[in-house]
Amino acid sequence: MAEHNRFQELLEEHQVHLVEGDSKRAALAWERFCRALLAHIQGEEDVILPAYETTCKHERGGEPDVFRREHRRLRRMLTELSAWLAAWAGRTWPTTEVILLVEREKTLKDLLEHHDQREDRYLYSALRTALDGNGQSDLLRRFRQAAAETTPGAETTAGSGPARAGQVAAAWLGPIYRQVMEGRVRPRVEAPWAASHERLLELQAALQAGAGTHEEQEILTELAALLDDATPMKNFPAGLARDVHACWQLFHAARRAAGAH
Repeated sequence: MAEHNRFQELLEEHQVHLVEGDSKRAALAWERFCRALLAHIQGEEDVILPAYETTCKHERGGEPDVFRREHRRLRRMLTELSAWLAAWAGRTWPTTEVILLVEREKTLKDLLEHHDQREDRYLYSALRTALDGNGQSDLLRRFRQAAAETTPGAETTAGSGPARAGQVAAAWLGPIYRQVMEGRVRPRVEAPWAASHERLLELQAALQAGAGTHEEQEILTELAALLDDATPMKNFPAGLARDVHACWQLFHAARRAAGAH
């Protein structure tokens, strides 16, 4: 649990550098934060949660799958925010962009705080009760070993530039369109889902093929327009709204970065 405080410190360090206009140190602090959090999550999933499943009773709200779902949300947010930072790599951050990113990172902070409270209340409280001192020491040793062996996923380390952010968002949005088109989820209103999906794939391919600066900006602008005009966020089912909103955030961040000098 003490590591959770360290995560908050690393995230705040990143934000301080960001506000001070030191984008390189902000990016380095963000990388340290991602590495620490991903290692912690992997250690919990490899060691802590299996022990919890086999030795503890699970209260409502403290089921193992609840923690795994929150871990998936955390990983997804790290991917989103890493792509946002990558979009602005090598560019001068305007004050408005710093504000927008810090506001978005508040969602991550809130999720971390909620997850911290849930683990303290259910996960680690139950393990402290179920295991004696030797059992706790062995669990901690194996947790640290698993965490130390973790390497960051490619989603938080590969590539940089506005196109990278656009590709991440497009890769998320495509399957969401398919869910709606195949009837697996029900949209709020009718919209040109098939045409938007087809155009999304075309634009995604264009980004992957590489484009000049001006063409890249036009592609990212059109990707953002898909969620502003053709199939706006309000048309998506409530269950998908959070993921669609993340795509919207990334498309617009990438568009702004592509237009920066």
